[in-house]
Amino acid sequence: MIEGIDFVYLYPKEDTDSVHIKLLNDPYDGVVFKFGKVKVEEKDDQAYLHFEFDVIESYQIKPKKLEKDEDFKNFIGEMLVEIISNGMQEQLDENGTAYTEESDI
Repeated sequence: MIEGIDFVYLYPKEDTDSVHIKLLNDPYDGVVFKFGKVKVEEKDDQAYLHFEFDVIESYQIKPKKLEKDEDFKNFIGEMLVEIISNGMQEQLDENGTAYTEESDI
């Protein structure tokens, strides 16, 4: 997903502790939501992403229905993984490359 094409960040004046996300394409065009708590849990050598979210605005589908919709939850879950991955890459770019090669010594 690409910021500015698939979604935009919104910084509401009335909720300065949160960043809202507005989706720009179908099937969730116009939906505004925010992530809440995010937690990564490792179990049996697998990582599981748990997150909370609130639908702020939706004109096509009722917000309460979207909050229970597994397809929507999977959609924004994949988006969250991309946001986290991009953030980690940006952090690496700012601080230099992380090298994992073994030394020749």
